[in-house]
Amino acid sequence: MRTPNRILGLIVALAMAWPLAAQELVVPPSGSGGLSESTADGLYVRQDGTSGPPDMTGAMSIIPDVSGTPLTVTSVSNDTADAMTVIGGAARAAFFGRATAASSPLVSLVIPNTDTGDFLYAVNNVTNVFRLTSAGNILLPAGTAGAPSMAWRDDPDTGLVRQGVNSIGIIANATYRAVIGPTVFSLASGTLFGFASGDPNTTSQDVILARDAAGVLGLRNATTAQEFRVYETYTSSTNYETLRFFHSGGSSYIQTDKGSGGGSASGLFIGSVNDAVFGIHINGGVRWRFRTSSDAYALMPEATNSYDLGGTSLTVRSGYFGTSLISPILDSGAATNLLLKYNGTTMLDVSNQVLIGNGSVTMRGVGRDVFDTATAPTVDGPTMGRVYSNTGATARNDYTLPTAVGGRHYQWVILDADGIRITANTADTIRVIDKVTAAAGYIESTTIGSVVTLVAINATEWVATSIHGVWTDGTFTYDDTSLTTP
Repeated sequence: MRTPNRILGLIVALAMAWPLAAQELVVPPSGSGGLSESTADGLYVRQDGTSGPPDMTGAMSIIPDVSGTPLTVTSVSNDTADAMTVIGGAARAAFFGRATAASSPLVSLVIPNTDTGDFLYAVNNVTNVFRLTSAGNILLPAGTAGAPSMAWRDDPDTGLVRQGVNSIGIIANATYRAVIGPTVFSLASGTLFGFASGDPNTTSQDVILARDAAGVLGLRNATTAQEFRVYETYTSSTNYETLRFFHSGGSSYIQTDKGSGGGSASGLFIGSVNDAVFGIHINGGVRWRFRTSSDAYALMPEATNSYDLGGTSLTVRSGYFGTSLISPILDSGAATNLLLKYNGTTMLDVSNQVLIGNGSVTMRGVGRDVFDTATAPTVDGPTMGRVYSNTGATARNDYTLPTAVGGRHYQWVILDADGIRITANTADTIRVIDKVTAAAGYIESTTIGSVVTLVAINATEWVATSIHGVWTDGTFTYDDTSLTTP
């Protein structure tokens, strides 16, 4: 019997010398030896133990032994290390490539002879380097950052890898840049997410998102100012309503906007949905706060008596107050002044609870607070300057003066004959011209039309600075009714 490499040589020689249309080369079953010709329409080599030509569909057929012994075609040196082809085998597949032995190919292409098998490319007899399944799937190894399983010939360190279970890694320059997982698209730290004005590229993005730090998303592009918009409506680039976050001229802005061709102007509200403080933060610290319901939502400075409204060069035009203008510091007696200035000149100075003019201040159109009632109300510091009367009284109205404090003053007018009695507090006295009551003494009148104004000149003395009618303290009586012109 002739050896397989000699057979192939003979086959090639015969194929080149004879017309194939009417020639046949027959190799009898193993052990029978010899070659034979046939009148079949082709050239064949057969070792499967069956006589006669096969079902020829081409000009030449090589039929390996069905027992699984492969047919090996080697180089003319008969060196299997330089073999070009190994055909056959128990798997009924064809292996093509360089081999150390017929059964252990270093690099091989495996093609099964069944319709349900896979197409493989293997290295060192590893059959899953590349697999094309009969279902049409292409299966690749996992790959690494330095050697992606799917890459480019001219850029082999850029491509795709299997990063983990159900995850695809995107590699650029042998470095992980992004991972697509079952529920997340993740970018590596230092990888930017950008948008270009035209076709996508890696050099001319005009809008860029970046991870600035842990938990921090940045919208930045070197020295190119960025802008973020949240739309309420968007019909076109000229018809929309939006909220803008942007920088301009070294300042930062949050503002609403609308398109030049449509959209409605929107208001801007900044605050908290819940009952929580809203603060204004400047230069690393909170300066002002809108307080919660417990403080009636008041606007307050972060520290008492620390910040101003307006300034010497930029002033507040007008202030409108519904009930009160209060200075807690002055009310506590602290050594601090409350100033009212006009054109840079102090007109009124509230110092230690005293209102001081500058000598040129005049008052006009200021009314007096009149309390005309059938019963006597409390007389205290906040009611200073009030005029009291007793219209409709059914009994004498008794008033007790507050503790004397220099400057406090009140006035009484008798309009009902039941009269009014005014009593000094504790150790204080009341002076009427040259007469002085005892400590905690009183003056009273039942004469309709009688009037008295009492002013505290120090911490213990009240003085009648004006008096008319009939007034008595039980020991002396002041009566000027005889001087009254009818």
